[in-house]
Amino acid sequence: MEDEVDIRAQIMVVLRAWKVILGLAVLAALAAGVYAWTRPNTYEAEALVSVTPGRISLNLSGVQQSGGVTAQAYVELAESTTVVQAVFDAAGPDLLDRINTVSRLRRLLEAEASADAPLLRLQVRNTDAARAAALANLWAETFAARAGLLYSQDQANLAVYSEAEAEALAALDVADTALADFQAGNPVNILQAQLDSQQASLTDYLNRAHEAELLSQDLQDLLARLESLPAGAPGALADDLALLALTSRVYGGQLGADPGETNLQLSVSGDQPLTNSTVANQRGLAEDLLASLDARRQSLAAQATAVVPAILALQGQVAAAQAQADQLTRQRSLTAQTYSARAIQVQEATVAVRQAANVAQVAGVAAAPNQATGPARLTYVGLSAALGAVLGVALALAREFVRAGAEADSPAAAPADTRPATG
Repeated sequence: MEDEVDIRAQIMVVLRAWKVILGLAVLAALAAGVYAWTRPNTYEAEALVSVTPGRISLNLSGVQQSGGVTAQAYVELAESTTVVQAVFDAAGPDLLDRINTVSRLRRLLEAEASADAPLLRLQVRNTDAARAAALANLWAETFAARAGLLYSQDQANLAVYSEAEAEALAALDVADTALADFQAGNPVNILQAQLDSQQASLTDYLNRAHEAELLSQDLQDLLARLESLPAGAPGALADDLALLALTSRVYGGQLGADPGETNLQLSVSGDQPLTNSTVANQRGLAEDLLASLDARRQSLAAQATAVVPAILALQGQVAAAQAQADQLTRQRSLTAQTYSARAIQVQEATVAVRQAANVAQVAGVAAAPNQATGPARLTYVGLSAALGAVLGVALALAREFVRAGAEADSPAAAPADTRPATG
């Protein structure tokens, strides 16, 4: 078939052009060698960052704690613009040398998560070994600090708790001052003492009025008995004694005392009366005593009635002052409880932040490498030689293709008549 490719013919074409192919390979290898040997050596320094949380896990009430973070998240954070920009800003011109942009610095950095250990490898390439190690260590420190802020205990929560604690402390100071100012002029005890005195007076008035009522009844009983006797009859000794006892209780200030506490001792002989008074005289004395008791009862009732408004007013004042004291005390107690709760939150959050800050720590410091990792000069030469050889083969095949096409289109290349002559 005419369209089939003759592999053997193609190989022969390549073999015939071996000099061209070899020459191009040698030229490419020489060019690559010159380029590679003029390039400065590249050194690679590696720093290790541990991304393992602390061995002690704290579960704190009222504190939001985040879960675990994947290794890829740490890799992306290490290579993020924020971290690289922070490294670029902290490095300074001496450390950066000719690295004048963040994008150029990022091309020299490579982060890799370790598969068998919770470590992050931070690799930095540079033409100076010491500079590569310094950049790697700076990158590790910057990344560890940034990861501690982002993936450890939420710093924003701690700030909120601290602000709430400060507000609660200020409110507690205000409550303490208000309570202290009120207690400095607290009238509750004074008003209570006045109220107790007024109540005692009212009780005394009522007791004396009641005693007067009892005496009045006794006098009325005595008058009832005397009215049944003849007015001109001599008074009996018993009636004289009764009048004497009642007179002593009325005018002797015994209206507020227990009747049994009145002691009256007389020495008499036989049935001789105390006085030579008649029943009429005894009756008059009893009526005078009864009138005096009625006046005394009215006076005591008026005094008891007059003291009631003062007692009621004092009761209201005591209740109002006590209510204000209770309100201030309750407000101070609630404010103190709030401050205590906020202080506990701040303490717990601070412990959590310090514990979770170990989420990213520099585990291995980069040292200046002794051997260069690049450029791979022999690799460059080999690849360039191979590329030159491939280019030579392509040129040989292309030249053969063009030559074959030109011969096919030429009239002189028509095939001759090879039929045998007849004669």
